[in-house]
Amino acid sequence: MCVPGHPRTAWHSDPVDAGALSAEDLASVTRAEQALRGLGWPAALTLPVALEAWGRLARQVSDGYEPDGAQYVRDLAVREWLHLAWPLLTDPVADLHGRRLAQADALFMTATDADRGDLVGRFVPLAERQGWWWRRRPSALVGDLVKDAHRLGVV
Repeated sequence: MCVPGHPRTAWHSDPVDAGALSAEDLASVTRAEQALRGLGWPAALTLPVALEAWGRLARQVSDGYEPDGAQYVRDLAVREWLHLAWPLLTDPVADLHGRRLAQADALFMTATDADRGDLVGRFVPLAERQGWWWRRRPSALVGDLVKDAHRLGVV
């Protein structure tokens, strides 16, 4: 639904969204984003940005993730944002974007292997992280990530 003057008008003017979301649905997105900003998440991270970033990461991991381990952990954080935002969204918003999230999750799972903290845990304390994505690492270690893995004795 396109709401004149709404900050996400361009996002909601997408034909897939046209007429699908009510004013309350749009407000739930805004409330979720504000709540997460209140927890210290960056203002630039919004629902459409997070969904795009997670899908992009899943594709990058599938194609061979090149950045280092520190960047990988920062990239994983976008999935944490989505996890925290999801319960704050109305069902129509979650339903509308759920397939996109599920597809990115499935691609990410396919392109990664279990990581018991051997690699990811070297860059972030896993005891504080509950999401399954924190316990996955790319199946194909390439670029700076494989250099980190060798340096840390993980491979």
